[in-house]
Amino acid sequence: MASTTAMAATKPLRFGVQATDRRDRDRDDDPVSVSVRVDRLMESHSVDALQETLHALHRDIDAKRQELRTMVGERYRDLMEAANTVSSMSDGATAFKEDVEEAKRRGAEVAAAAATAAGADDFASSRPRPPPDALLPADDPNRPYLAVAAEIKLLMAAPEMMWAAVDGGDLLRASELFLFAR
Repeated sequence: MASTTAMAATKPLRFGVQATDRRDRDRDDDPVSVSVRVDRLMESHSVDALQETLHALHRDIDAKRQELRTMVGERYRDLMEAANTVSSMSDGATAFKEDVEEAKRRGAEVAAAAATAAGADDFASSRPRPPPDALLPADDPNRPYLAVAAEIKLLMAAPEMMWAAVDGGDLLRASELFLFAR
């Protein structure tokens, strides 16, 4: 019988308290069973052993409290970092949207200037030309991209047109093209 009691005493209970009975480990933590276990512990252990167990429990509680503080602090830092990332992404998206709007506006200006220039050329040649809005429907999803493409094409052709005007002696036209492309 003594070997069974010694064997049962080596099985740990929660918080470092050693079990003297298998029923102590399997019972729920209701207040009645806890007080019964405390009474059994006080009967079977010395005051020094109980104080050491109490100190061990306090150390475990403090360690768990510190671990919880650390974990909460890390989660808070992660949350703040995520909030900063979202804020910077929002700022970047806003700046990008403003840049796209500016490109659309400039594209519309270039398209209008190109239409005006083409209209002057058409007037000189007496060829009727449809208005620029008649070429593409207003709800065409590619309209902004086509305006940017027209601006790029015009800016790429501008130097050649300027040099052709300079070579032809038409310096006024060359300066107009320079100011327009700038």
